[in-house]
Amino acid sequence: YANGWGTASSPSEAIRNLTIAADAKENFFNKANAQRELAEAYRYGYGVSKNSKTAFEYFRNAAFLGDATSQAYMAGAYLSGEGVLENSAASLVWCYVNRASGRSIKEKTVRALEENFTPEQLAKIRYQAKEVLGQIKINQNGGSEMEPPPAGSNESKYSGALS
Repeated sequence: YANGWGTASSPSEAIRNLTIAADAKENFFNKANAQRELAEAYRYGYGVSKNSKTAFEYFRNAAFLGDATSQAYMAGAYLSGEGVLENSAASLVWCYVNRASGRSIKEKTVRALEENFTPEQLAKIRYQAKEVLGQIKINQNGGSEMEPPPAGSNESKYSGALS
């Protein structure tokens, strides 16, 4: 429905179907993709009102389901404050997670972020990245998903790396 392939284009019908897929309890791969597609829709206002906070929540859900594109978005969102409070420590956590997922944020970006922290702080950030990766593995193996932060919250268990 989104592109009108084989049918009339209908952004609202595309959003409805993506929401159903994003809420599904089975078909893990489609759920992560649907979460990311909904995030993009809210980020750019395709078929819904543009909303960076809602986009962030959907990207976060997809990232915790192992979607590497969403993990990269998380790093950038925390760096720029798109839909969430700026947090360079959380950005670096997601850079490390994305790297471990087989993708890589530009090394220059990672090094620039690392320069803002002491060795002790970097150790804590790396530890939190390992926690995130552990939760992703649980999610991918059918375990319970990471609970999203409360509505209106800009911080999660894994975003306040230096708290």
